[in-house]
Amino acid sequence: DARGSDPTRRTSGTVRLDAPTVLLVDDDMSVLSGYRRTLQVEDISIEFALSGAQALRRVLSDKPPDVVVCDMLLPDVSGVEIYQRAIATEPSYRQRFAIATGAAGVPAIASFLATFSGPVLYKPVDAVLLTSAVRACLNGARPFLKGGARV
Repeated sequence: DARGSDPTRRTSGTVRLDAPTVLLVDDDMSVLSGYRRTLQVEDISIEFALSGAQALRRVLSDKPPDVVVCDMLLPDVSGVEIYQRAIATEPSYRQRFAIATGAAGVPAIASFLATFSGPVLYKPVDAVLLTSAVRACLNGARPFLKGGARV
């Protein structure tokens, strides 16, 4: 299969139809744009949510994202609540969720992070760490991907 010969090489800006979906959640569009620039070379479909409510609508929809990278402090619904609602609906999100935060010193966030087993990215998020966190979550998602999509 020629498509799988070099997973780091992209020949165009298109994403295959069965590409896994990564939902990036942050209330700062410039942060999301930076994430997108970092991840655009990956073979994934990227979606944004600028609020917790938007993120929950996507996570709880009938076509939920394969992976979520979520900020903790959002103006409406916290990243903690998004994570808890996601795993209550689909327990495999434990392997498919990454946290990005600049608020690790906030007591409620610190106590959540102490129990969280997935990747934690501290802002400003390093591009290499973001890419490796998304790849780790995609590996965790592999058994749950629709149609056995390859990552």
